[in-house]
Amino acid sequence: MALAGARSGERDLLEEIYSKEDIDNDDVTRVIAVLERLGVRQNCEEQVNAHLERATAQLATLPFSERGREEMNGLIDYLARRKK
Repeated sequence: MALAGARSGERDLLEEIYSKEDIDNDDVTRVIAVLERLGVRQNCEEQVNAHLERATAQLATLPFSERGREEMNGLIDYLARRKK
C-alpha cells in the first residue's frame, strides 16, 4: 500500500530499510515519517471505519437481545479503536 503511492526516493528508502536484518530507532523514525507523508494512517483508519460500519449493520440483522447487541457493538468499537 505505502509503496504504491511513494515517490522513487521514498520507495527506495522503504525498500532499503525493510530489507535490513536489523533496524534501529532512526530507521523506525524515517519509516514512520514516510508513512505519515503518504497518508497511510488516514487510509487505514478509513478502512477500519468502513469495516466497522459493515459489521454494525450486519449485527443489526442478527437475533441478539438488546443487551447482547450493545455488548457486541461495544466489542466491535473496542476492536476498531484499540491502539495495539
